[in-house]
Amino acid sequence: MKEYKIHLSQQEEKLHRKLVKSRLNKCESKLKDKKKNYEAGNKTTPLSKK
Repeated sequence: MKEYKIHLSQQEEKLHRKLVKSRLNKCESKLKDKKKNYEAGNKTTPLSKK
């Protein structure tokens, strides 16, 4: 029973790491998109407009 529990927690840890990684990647790509949009917006519109 204990061995099974350990095995399970290792599997869960792997899944959790994958989840965290995918979340991080999503956040990073969102940030990159925001930055791109912001920079593109800066070129076309004045700052006072925002």
